Amino acid sequence: MIGNRGSGRTGLLCRPGLEKEAVDASADIIRRENWASLRFDCLDLASVRTEALLDAFAEEQFVREDAGCGESDLAVPERGVRCLVVKTRTGRNLHDCLNRRSIDFVFERAVDLHSRGKLDAAETGYRQVIHAAPKHVYARYGLAQLCTDRGDHAEAEHLYRGLLSIMPEAGKIQHRLGDAQMAQACYREACKTYGELLARHAHLGLVRYKLAVCLLAAGHRDAAIATFLSFEEINSDDPEHLRCKLRSREAVSRLKLRSAIEALRTTKRPRQAPVVQVGRRSGETPSASATSAPLLPSAALLKPSLPGGASAHLHARPILLDCKGSKQKH
Repeated sequence: MIGNRGSGRTGLLCRPGLEKEAVDASADIIRRENWASLRFDCLDLASVRTEALLDAFAEEQFVREDAGCGESDLAVPERGVRCLVVKTRTGRNLHDCLNRRSIDFVFERAVDLHSRGKLDAAETGYRQVIHAAPKHVYARYGLAQLCTDRGDHAEAEHLYRGLLSIMPEAGKIQHRLGDAQMAQACYREACKTYGELLARHAHLGLVRYKLAVCLLAAGHRDAAIATFLSFEEINSDDPEHLRCKLRSREAVSRLKLRSAIEALRTTKRPRQAPVVQVGRRSGETPSASATSAPLLPSAALLKPSLPGGASAHLHARPILLDCKGSKQKH
């Protein structure tokens, strides 16, 4: 009942003759927990069992402090019954890891810090949770979003791939994986990611548009145009879908115009009489700008921009993966 101050009882209850084994087992369990300080209430310091228990917390690793006794404590100083606090000398948790009872609290704190833009502190919290609970998918997802916010898209891609290995049907994660690949100019990989996602969720207009952009960037113009045109086959009143549909029409128009310009340039032009420019000395060659000028910049034709709107960002804003954190604090 050590530490349970509300019980009215203290000490160690065990079968006679097994005191040493019981004390050793209790100490072993306590030392397996990850804690930085531990308060023992109502210890009978004159007890052989108490002495054996405290011997498990050697002074080279731990510091003992008298916690005193308040009026509501059951400890009686004059009878050798005291309250004691045992602390690690480093001030850090045993095993340098979060206590399992603190994981939810630290995760919620990291999410709050992330939402307020305190990325360094949030990253520390996410990584502490992951270290203590490697299968905590929400902490991994939050860290991946944080990496994206910092522009570390390679690390974000690594984290998203790890999440997809255990949650292969998670569309939101797959979407963000494609964004991370797109941000690194890995257009072929992004095409594969977006294409697989779109095969399962054909209604995702923004994913369809991003797939078309990546196909175009990867040099697959015909496939890109076909993907842009596929919006015409889908009826939807979703605002995001409509924005993507309008931008797709604009992209197709620009691409067709570019094709026409390229065809015109490759056509053999008839020989023209030399142009005499006023003020130019004989023998000078007219500049390129004087003889021809591009009708439209190529960059505008090759890089259709993403549709405007709250959710039409290349990298989605930080949002949790349908997370519901626990309110229990430790």
